[in-house]
Amino acid sequence: MMIYGLGHLSGAHFNPAVTVGFAVSGRFPKGQIGLYWFSQITGAFLAVFLLSILLPGSTGYGAVMSRVNPWQTFLWEATLTFFLMLVILVAATNPKAKKLMIASAIGGMVLLGSIVGGPITGAAMNPARYLAPALTEGKWQGWWIYLAGAFIGAILAAILYEKTKATSPANNS
Repeated sequence: MMIYGLGHLSGAHFNPAVTVGFAVSGRFPKGQIGLYWFSQITGAFLAVFLLSILLPGSTGYGAVMSRVNPWQTFLWEATLTFFLMLVILVAATNPKAKKLMIASAIGGMVLLGSIVGGPITGAAMNPARYLAPALTEGKWQGWWIYLAGAFIGAILAAILYEKTKATSPANNS
C-alpha cells in the first residue's frame, strides 16, 4: 500500500538493496544512493520509534532471528531478496507489465518471502528494515549476513534481469 501512497515521491524506494539494484541496472542515479539510504534508514528508525510509543513496554519491535547457520541465513536472505528485486524490476520497468498491478505484485512477493523465509531467518530482505529494530533491541549479531545477503541478492537480480531482457527472443520481436 505504501507503494501506492508514496511511490510518486520516491519511486517507492523503501529498501537500500533495491536502490542499489536499480543503480546497478542503470535505472537509478548512483549519486543519489547515499541520500536515499539516509532516508530509508531514518524512516526505519522512525518506524521503530513510533512502535515504541504505540506499544509502550514492549521488548520487540521487529528484530529478526535466524534458526539456521550463518551461511544458510545468508543464502536465504540473498535468495529472498533476489526474487523480490526481480519482481520489482519486472513489475516496475517492463512495458508489458500492467502498471496497476505493480504494488500488488511487489507486495505479494514480500508476503510470500515473509511466509516462506520468516520462520527460518526472519525474512528481512531489506537492510533498513533489519538494522533499525536490530540496533534498537541490541540483537545485531551477524548483521553482515543480513546486509550482504540483501545487497548481493538485489545486485544479482538486477544483472540477470538486464542480461536476459536484452537477449530474450520475446523482447526482440
